[in-house]
Amino acid sequence: MNTHTTPKLVSIIGWFLAVGIGIKLAITPFTWPEFELWRNIILIIMKCAGLASGILLIQGKKIGAFIYWPTVIIQTIIFYLFPPPLEGIDRYFSPWAITLAILIPSIFTVIFIRAWSRLK
Repeated sequence: MNTHTTPKLVSIIGWFLAVGIGIKLAITPFTWPEFELWRNIILIIMKCAGLASGILLIQGKKIGAFIYWPTVIIQTIIFYLFPPPLEGIDRYFSPWAITLAILIPSIFTVIFIRAWSRLK
């Protein structure tokens, strides 16, 4: 019998990532015309990495957090340095949106660090 259990908050984050990114990955073909080819390729790679991260976090594996951090950092850098040419994109550059873009991964990081010893 396996006595190792995944911490609940880590499991919830894993499910949130796996389901959310899985849905985003499923609708990606419908967004192809909106973006440049290089951006679409990067988005697919990052979404696959995020999905893998979520699945690994559900299983309680540390590698899920190691995949999550660079994925978020790379996506954030690309988005803010090279914003997509979409109408209404400026709302993501408001102080509130930038604060959330920093706050949510920071909260996840604190949860991962607090649960680190209980992850495989």
